[in-house]
Amino acid sequence: SDRESVEAIAPYAVRSVDATGAGDCFGGVTVARMLAGSSLAAAARAGCAAAALSTTGYGAIEPLPRAARIREMLGLAGDANW
Repeated sequence: SDRESVEAIAPYAVRSVDATGAGDCFGGVTVARMLAGSSLAAAARAGCAAAALSTTGYGAIEPLPRAARIREMLGLAGDANW
């Protein structure tokens, strides 16, 4: 939520194996997207997608998703400006 609205963000369904680093991944992607100009809601959706993807591998570093994979999960695969 921000001063103007409240939005619920649904989780992304993935086959999770290890949640190590998922919270850090969420925070990092959310802040990065806000710095890139995304709204809080859009940034949080990207963070949620990235965090979900980060749980599909083992450890805190190896499974971190690249931007293309996050865009794909968000349905923005063709948006090179994201």
